[in-house]
Parts: sequence; C-alpha cells; structure tokens
Amino acid sequence: MPKSLRIIAHRGYCELYPENTLPALLAALDAGADAVGFDVQLSRDGVPMVFHDPTLNRTTGRSGAIVEYSAKELGKISAHEPARLGERYAGTPIPTLAAVAQGLAAHSGPVFVELKQDTIPHHAITQAVAAVLEACAPLGERAVLISFDSAIIQVARSVGKRRIGWVVPDWNAACRDRLETLKPDFAFVAAELLPPSLAPLWPGPWEWAAYEVNDWQEASDLARRGVGWIETRAVAAMVAARDRA
Repeated sequence: MPKSLRIIAHRGYCELYPENTLPALLAALDAGADAVGFDVQLSRDGVPMVFHDPTLNRTTGRSGAIVEYSAKELGKISAHEPARLGERYAGTPIPTLAAVAQGLAAHSGPVFVELKQDTIPHHAITQAVAAVLEACAPLGERAVLISFDSAIIQVARSVGKRRIGWVVPDWNAACRDRLETLKPDFAFVAAELLPPSLAPLWPGPWEWAAYEVNDWQEASDLARRGVGWIETRAVAAMVAARDRA
C-alpha cells in the first residue's frame, strides 16, 4: 500500500526554495511529487496572491499585513526568506495566483489551492472565490480549491466548482457531521489530530489527505488507515522512501 501513497509538496520544495513560489513548486514536481499544494491570501485590491501568512514578517523580512498592500506593491516585494535562505533567491517575487497557475499549466497532477481565511473579512466570500477560480483557469480541473472555512467550500460548489476539499479543523462528532454534509472530493486533516490508533478514518466519498507528514513510517501507518495522500515539506526524502518501499 505505501507505494500507492501520493505525495503533495506542501508549499513546494521549500527545503531549498522560498515557500509558495513558482520555483519551489516546479522543483517539487521535478523531484517526483505527485501534486503541489499552496496557500492564497488576497491583496488589498482583491487579487489572489500565493502566500501563507497574514503578515509579511516571517518570510520576506518586511512588516505589515498582506491585505494592506496592493497586488502591484506585493509583486515588488521579494519572497526569498532571508532568515532561512540568505540572499540566494533575492528578487524572487511574491507571485499572483494567476502567474503560478500559468506556470504550472503544462505540468500534470492535482494542484491544491488553499484559500486562507485571514483576508476574507476584507472581501466578500463570493468575490474572493470567483477571483481564485478565474485565476486558476489555466489549470482546468486539476485545480482543487480547499479551505478550513466550510463557507468558502460551499460557495465554490454553488458556482459550479467540481473539485473541492475541506480541511477538517478537529476530530470530533461535529466535524464528522459537517464533512458528511459537505461531501468534498478531498478531506485534509492534520496527522496530529488523529486518534492514536490504527482505526480506519471516517468513511465517505472523499479521498483522505494528511498533513504535515515528514516521516515515511508515519506515512505508511496512515496509508493502512485509509489515507491516500500525504502533504509534506520533506519532498525528496519522502519520494526516495516511497521508491524504496
């Protein structure tokens, strides 16, 4: 079973590249990842940007909330993560979702696009979802819109988005009921949330994806419980371990 596990590069090949940038995503696919997953925040003017944090501080060395900047202003800020990667990738910009989608269009495999909740209060959900789906157009059905926010997922489905995923926020009866109501194509869950047993995961029409999994033994145990996808930052190590299994 472990050989059938599919690997999602979490924010790309971020061991060696700035996370959530096109070079990181392309490098992950070249390294053998089956899919990539990245995060989207909205700029002040409502443009989807590929970025994880609500603020610029951790990864850019700049300060301020991402929603305080326009897309044009963000495009001039380097995403090179000086504290972690030095100046090697200085000048690598914070990318728009449209640019990333275009850059990944020629590659195969699903692209998991997580719309974060942080900037949603500044923009209507319907407008945010529409902007994300429009930007993802070059990917076609390879694009899977995912979110912790079930309202975002519901809106995506209501406007005809066929492939969606919900990030399960907790492992309890309420979340199970919500999952069974949403019936997404993918259910993402933090591996640390799962009960410490080999009991099967909640059954349903969705495919299970577990994150953050950076150890092959843990991945193998999850596969025996019904997980088909693992999201990892240790791309090279996990691909190599699967090849040896």
